[in-house]
Amino acid sequence: MPDPKLLRSVSISRLAETLVLAVLAWQTATLLWSIFSTADDSFDLRPPQALPAMTSGSPDAVLGWYGADKSASLPYDDNYTLIAVIAGKHGAALLKEKNGTSIAVRIGDEIRPGNTLVAVDPTQATIEHLGQKHIVRLPQTESGKAQPIAPAPTPSAPERSLPAIRVIRHQFARVWQDSDPNSLGKGLSSSGDEGIRITKAERVPFARILRLKDGDLLTGVNQRPLKRLDDISLLSDFLGPDDAVELSLIRRGVRQHQHYELLP
Repeated sequence: MPDPKLLRSVSISRLAETLVLAVLAWQTATLLWSIFSTADDSFDLRPPQALPAMTSGSPDAVLGWYGADKSASLPYDDNYTLIAVIAGKHGAALLKEKNGTSIAVRIGDEIRPGNTLVAVDPTQATIEHLGQKHIVRLPQTESGKAQPIAPAPTPSAPERSLPAIRVIRHQFARVWQDSDPNSLGKGLSSSGDEGIRITKAERVPFARILRLKDGDLLTGVNQRPLKRLDDISLLSDFLGPDDAVELSLIRRGVRQHQHYELLP
C-alpha cells in the first residue's frame, strides 16, 4: 500500500508544475496579444517613388537633385561701366550697372554671384567669371589713344609752367588706396565741361600731396581731359610706371601746367 506522505508530496509537485505552466501560457498569450493588437492594419508594401522626369537637354533637373547653385551657371553680364579705380594690390573699383546702380567693390569681393573683382589697374578692372577673366576699361581709355586736352575757358588766359614737385609714389598710393571709393568726390565739384573744381582741399585725400588749393580747376592729366567727377580716377596715373606726370589746372584765372616727379 503506497505511503500517504509520498502521495501527498507527488500531488503537490504536480500542482506546482501545473501552476507554472499556466503562468507561462498566460504571459505568452499576453505578449502575443500586445504585438498583434498594436499593428497597423493599413500597412502595405508600395513600390518606390519614381524619379522626376528630366527634360532632354536641360540640366535643371540634375541641379535640383544635388542642390547645386543655379547662379553659378548664369552667363557673364558685361553691362558694367567702370567709373573710378583705386589701383594696387588692395585696390577697389566703382562700377555702374546697366540699371544705373553704382557698386563699390574691393579686390576679392563679389559684384554679384559668380562675378568677382580680381584685379584693378590704373585704367581698367578685371572681373573673373567661371574661371574666365573679363576686362572693363575706363571710358577714356577704350580707344587706347590720348584725347586732346580741353580748351581754356578764356582764350586770353595766360599760361604758366610751374617747377616740378617731387611726389613719393608709395605715399600717394597709400593715400589713394585708403580712400573710400564712394567718397572720392567729397570736396570736389564738376564745373560743366571746363573741369573739376576743388571746393574744399582739406576733404580731398590727395590734395595735400599734390599741393592743390581751394578753387583750383583741374582740366587734364597727361593730355587727357578732366570734365566729370568720374574722370578724377585718371589721377591713378601717379601709380603707373611713368616717372613724371603733368597736371593741367587753372588757378586764379591763370592756366598752369604742374609737373610732378615721381620717386619710388
